[in-house]
Amino acid sequence: MKNKMIKLALCATALWGGQAWSAVGFNVICDYSHTLPDDAILYPQKPGEAMLHDFFGNTEVDAFTTTESLVKNPQTTCHSSADRSAYWTPSLRRGDEIIKPKMQKTYYWNQDERAKIHPFPTGLQMLAGDHMGVKPNSHVDYLCSGNGYTQTAPQSCSKKNENGQYQLNINVHFPFCWDGENLKPDVVNHKMNVVYPLSGSCPASHPITLPEMHLSAVYELGENPDVSQAQLSLDPVWKNGQWQEQWGSLYTAHADFINGWKPEGLQFVVDNCMNNNVDCNDRVPLAQSSALADVWIDPQGKVNATDENLRLNSSDTMMIKLAIPENVDRLLGDYPHNKIELHNIGGYTKGEGTGQQWLSMFAADSHWNDSDNLPSTANCSDRFVGFLVVQKWDHPGARFSDFTDYAKEQLAAGKKEMAVCVRNKQQGSELNFFSRESKLGPKLVWR
Repeated sequence: MKNKMIKLALCATALWGGQAWSAVGFNVICDYSHTLPDDAILYPQKPGEAMLHDFFGNTEVDAFTTTESLVKNPQTTCHSSADRSAYWTPSLRRGDEIIKPKMQKTYYWNQDERAKIHPFPTGLQMLAGDHMGVKPNSHVDYLCSGNGYTQTAPQSCSKKNENGQYQLNINVHFPFCWDGENLKPDVVNHKMNVVYPLSGSCPASHPITLPEMHLSAVYELGENPDVSQAQLSLDPVWKNGQWQEQWGSLYTAHADFINGWKPEGLQFVVDNCMNNNVDCNDRVPLAQSSALADVWIDPQGKVNATDENLRLNSSDTMMIKLAIPENVDRLLGDYPHNKIELHNIGGYTKGEGTGQQWLSMFAADSHWNDSDNLPSTANCSDRFVGFLVVQKWDHPGARFSDFTDYAKEQLAAGKKEMAVCVRNKQQGSELNFFSRESKLGPKLVWR
């Protein structure tokens, strides 16, 4: 992660309707891209008429940006190549100095497991915050290094971050109840296509629950901790034949978003993470294929092929056979990918505390199935192909285990399937993973 030294902690538990729920989902970091006085949502095709905005993500966003132009441009500053979305926030000024943001991190959350989450439709446009704000806003908060979250604009940052600079984060919480019809807000008639919930639930006028976005823009302030005079850009005014900049307080904080996520990736994290109380962190696949077969074999050699869980206790062996889709190049399109991984869900139930552990994965013969041609441990070779990363979680955690070289080798050989096995040699440890008989079985994913 390019900016791993920058702290961006958000509370993993939120309050909805008076009850605390664990927030699960996924996130993305997008570095700063460029600054323009443009706004493709409020001032489409009117360059120079909007306030100064800092853009993140898609590198070609301007006043003329459309859904089509987002999807066609493969260049993004986001650390996930599946994300070609456009994110923008007003520029920040302190005195005569314009402070460019370092990056933004957006958390996509399901904060209430009672609600079924739906993926953003392609091209959805959303607004959050208040560009005319003059007081604290319940949907905007600030994090100044050395202090906690507050809805009151800070005056100074008391501690430096790990880069040796003072830091200000401005966090904007987007609405997430969609009307199910309109991709764009009707700003002229003050009709929003996406609104906040009422009394903990989406209203009948906007019944579709989307992922809840929290965008955190990060500003490194150097050696000066003072933000008492910090201002955010406002829409310019036409005076003496030219546009003149205007600036407001930190209470004018807001953010804009046009969805450009690869639909298959977004659907994956909604189905496999958000709607199943699983956190997928920053792993959003570009393409996937499901397991063709999976079994676990106990120390006596008994093959267990129909359980909804794959057990991997001491001296057990787990085997998974994965499909390699013939149309993977079409599924990936022009999206660059770096890794091919095993995605599975599970972890330690006993024996390893809360720390991560790495279990070796080995190549396996794929001439077996989990019905009438069961494997044995003899199908498992001693050829190391990667590590299965596991950890104890209060709820099952998503695991993405890299075996890119092995998978590419199988692809190059024209294979339609591949298999791996994992042996647990750690005495006293107990692990469980979902099998393909469950709704959260193993998958082969491209990222």
